[in-house]
Amino acid sequence: MNQHYGEHGKLTFGTVETLADNSVTKASLTGALPINDLRKNDYFLYAQDEYKWRPNLFFNLGLRYTIFDLFTEAHGKADPFDFATCGPQGFCGVGASFGQQNYGDIDPRVHFAWTPWKAGKTVLRSGFGMYHEDEQLDDQNLAAKNEVSSYSATGSSSSLLSYPVVFGAGTLSPNAEQRNRKDTYVERWSFSVQRELPANFVSTVSYLGRHGVHLLETNVVNLIDPATGAVQYPAFAPAIPWRGSVGMSSYNGLSVALRRSFSRGLLVAANYTWSHEIDNGSNGSGDGDEISPQNPLCLACDRASGAWDARQVVNGNAVYQLPFGAGKPLLNRGRMANVIAGGWELTTTALARTGFPVNVLMPSSYTAPDGASGTERPDLVKGVSLTPPRGRTVAEWINPAAFAAPAGEFGSAPRDLVRGPGAWQTDLAVDKSFPLSERRQLELRSDFYNIFNHPQLDPPQYALNPSNTTSFGSIVTTVNLNLSPITPVGSGTPREIQFALRFAF
Repeated sequence: MNQHYGEHGKLTFGTVETLADNSVTKASLTGALPINDLRKNDYFLYAQDEYKWRPNLFFNLGLRYTIFDLFTEAHGKADPFDFATCGPQGFCGVGASFGQQNYGDIDPRVHFAWTPWKAGKTVLRSGFGMYHEDEQLDDQNLAAKNEVSSYSATGSSSSLLSYPVVFGAGTLSPNAEQRNRKDTYVERWSFSVQRELPANFVSTVSYLGRHGVHLLETNVVNLIDPATGAVQYPAFAPAIPWRGSVGMSSYNGLSVALRRSFSRGLLVAANYTWSHEIDNGSNGSGDGDEISPQNPLCLACDRASGAWDARQVVNGNAVYQLPFGAGKPLLNRGRMANVIAGGWELTTTALARTGFPVNVLMPSSYTAPDGASGTERPDLVKGVSLTPPRGRTVAEWINPAAFAAPAGEFGSAPRDLVRGPGAWQTDLAVDKSFPLSERRQLELRSDFYNIFNHPQLDPPQYALNPSNTTSFGSIVTTVNLNLSPITPVGSGTPREIQFALRFAF
């Protein structure tokens, strides 16, 4: 991965008045980074075997060993930064290792399938597995960014910075990392019961559990001690950005599925899932709420439902060949009847889910006495419902009276407290084939995505301004699901119709 960027910086003004007065709240500046040649290799070893214990009992055993190599800079220009492993000087030295290599990524997998009765219509399955992964490359390259200096400074409420900002001692703000971090991994376990039903239907009831360990989190280090007013390491700026593998997640889901394999012109599949995903801000390596914890010293305080936690999901699809034409039970005589009535096929897909969590935040950043800054949550007013008195509407989805400006340093409202609106969509396709000869036919297809033109509502406005709650909690945009193979899900497309003509030979 070859990386470089130009000089860049940012000035933050708290109000229009401070902008006019050249009084800066926060300032940052990073020098131009010449091309860094980052290189790494990954190694994988995997063994798997299936063992038939009895005619009705099978075991599948697997073992995977992985080495996710560390980045190296081809010319030795990178400089890692970590107080924990390199001491008070922070910088570990140009050419130092980006971290400590992990050699213990051993992932066992075990699974069994058992048919307990001779009839063979019921199958029990269960399994457990561990799965290590390599984090996003852009989260492993922090040492390369320290080749050039980066500065940051934050003014206090009583003394703001003056423009132009002059950076001096104590304002150096490198990219800090956890050099002894572990590789992210997930533990997964499941149990299912599958039963054959009449008319070629098969039902499955499943439980799936998952535990994410050592997930990537962002935070800050070198905070100010409120008692002394000084940072732990005076040579550096307070609240230096930091990344490490201290996140967690958990998932538990119950799924019910009904399927009918394609026979006699009909295929049916339907699924219902009830689940709950919990994390402390990161649901994967580099993914999550995209904000640092409200309180840098309390990651557990942000433990809540994850950003993509849809508590209930229902989906289904069906394919039906109409029983008309040659080889079908109806209208199967005569060439004209076959041309007009034969070869019709209907396909439908439907999806519905409950809403995603919404994280209610204050509209502006805070600066704490310890030097940390970020977005805080409001206080939660006890005894006041989150639902507006007249019920949830597009104009008022969240009750603003349930929140107030924080009385202390941090707001008491939990993360991801509110649920946004759910979504549903139905698609339909109609296909007609015209046989031209034994090996040639003409196919005409029409696809109707979001056939009911149902608007999928975006999450409500989540920034709470206690002095003006007019827009808070309102929904102002839509984002339609789209199951089209040519359009990404969530592209915002309303009803879409497309036609296709294909000559098959």
